[in-house]
Amino acid sequence: MATALLALVAAACNKPAQPSDVFTDAHARFIKLYARHGDEAFLDPEMVEIESQLRLVPSDSMDAASAQELLERIRKGRAQETAKRKEIEQTVARATAPPPAPSEREAERAPFPRQLEIPPARARNEPPAPAPPQEEPKPPDPQVRFTNDAAEEARQEEAYWRGRFREAQSRIAQIQARINEVQRGREINGMPVTASQSIGCPPGSPTCTRYEYNEGTQRSGLEQLTKMLSQAESALADLEREASSRSVPREWRR
Repeated sequence: MATALLALVAAACNKPAQPSDVFTDAHARFIKLYARHGDEAFLDPEMVEIESQLRLVPSDSMDAASAQELLERIRKGRAQETAKRKEIEQTVARATAPPPAPSEREAERAPFPRQLEIPPARARNEPPAPAPPQEEPKPPDPQVRFTNDAAEEARQEEAYWRGRFREAQSRIAQIQARINEVQRGREINGMPVTASQSIGCPPGSPTCTRYEYNEGTQRSGLEQLTKMLSQAESALADLEREASSRSVPREWRR
């Protein structure tokens, strides 16, 4: 019995971590910036400011792990976008670069131009021979080019909308998980604790360590998380309305 009480007191004395306002602000800025620019947001100067904010999230905060995950995502996104932009620049440079001049040895190996053949003189009244018909080159099929461009544009748009919905839904799931964690901290041995009180010490036990439960602190953290959840759900609802107004397919909103 004494061992069970000591284990119960030790578990109750662990104060639950609190959410971080710094992370909430930084995450909201990230969502808005990514919604405006897509993957190019990772190279935007504002993203550097968001990283600085995320590094200020306390290590004992409930959002510490989420802050590190977002920092890692920004780092990888910046590296991928930088490599993509470098590859595009190299491709453009190769396409616009003039052909290299031949070296002296290559010029020596080049064949001499063939001597022009002079046709025999025609009679004075002989009409010139008709030129052979030349087949005109066919222009590129505009339908094929249009189909390729439309398919690429559709792929990019699908990735854009899926990314926005995935980010909004992930935010809601994270906040709900934190609310569940705080609510579990308000129970001792399956029984709810509703006021500031001493728990775990039987009467007449002078050596027992008492645990003082602070309902005000718990309620403040839970109210803040509930407000954050409401804001996240409202942002998702706004995103749904925006997607509906632009006729975004339902399967892209998952």
